[in-house]
Amino acid sequence: MATVLIFAASFLGVACLVGGLATLLGRGAGEVQMEQRLDFHTSGTNSLSKSKQNEPTLLNTPLNDGPNALDANARKTALTYVTNLYNQYHGSNEGFDKVQTAAKAGAFPPAGFTIESGADIARKKAEEQAKIDAANPILAFWRDIVREPLQKEGDTYFAAMNEALLPGEPGKTKGFEKFKAKLISMEPATKPKTLVLGLEKPDVPDVTLKFEEPLPGTMEPGADLEFEGKVVGYKKEPFMLTLEVDPEQKQLVGWTGKNAPGSKGPAKGPAKGPAKGPAKGPAKAAK
Repeated sequence: MATVLIFAASFLGVACLVGGLATLLGRGAGEVQMEQRLDFHTSGTNSLSKSKQNEPTLLNTPLNDGPNALDANARKTALTYVTNLYNQYHGSNEGFDKVQTAAKAGAFPPAGFTIESGADIARKKAEEQAKIDAANPILAFWRDIVREPLQKEGDTYFAAMNEALLPGEPGKTKGFEKFKAKLISMEPATKPKTLVLGLEKPDVPDVTLKFEEPLPGTMEPGADLEFEGKVVGYKKEPFMLTLEVDPEQKQLVGWTGKNAPGSKGPAKGPAKGPAKGPAKGPAKAAK
């Protein structure tokens, strides 16, 4: 029904329903004609709109033509109203141009023509988001439990999570024990003690891992790593969460760097001295 009313309002180019017309536009010369046409579209009881004799006039005579036409200011007011009416119902003006185009093409909405309400759109978006979150609980957890609360509440929220193990038990209830992210950079380049990763987007840094002891070797950016750690810091913009990670506690999975083989170094202990004692005398001369 709302689709029909909005479509009718668009077709007529009026700023309100019948009862509100006088309030917005005043009882002008075009009032009767506008009421007749709106009443006809919305199946009202106006006796004039019921008249078979009046139907062609009501449907085919534009409101901006003829002796009873609305002036430019009234038409502008009317368009503003119907635009607001559409926005309130739909939630935005997206698609309003299609409504106007369809209204100009015919007196009634085409078969199957509908206008989604803002509530229906929000419900569909929520359902789609729920499917996405179910397929990737790590991203949903990061968004809902980590990033958005820290960005909105800042230090107050951080005080509650400081030094907590993440994802920890809350993550386990969602079906995972470690975050997953892409390696972006490290410091230093070999035997790093700091890793910067992208969790929400692979090329946007949003989590830093710090280690007490350097990791072995190095790895190429883009590698997948899994991790958990103790929260020790954050930054709102651009967002960054800092965790302390202990590889010996198996808090880091996927690091494959290895130290280069070292040199063998000097032989252990001093070199052995010369052979003991003098060499035995010369060989006996031949007889």
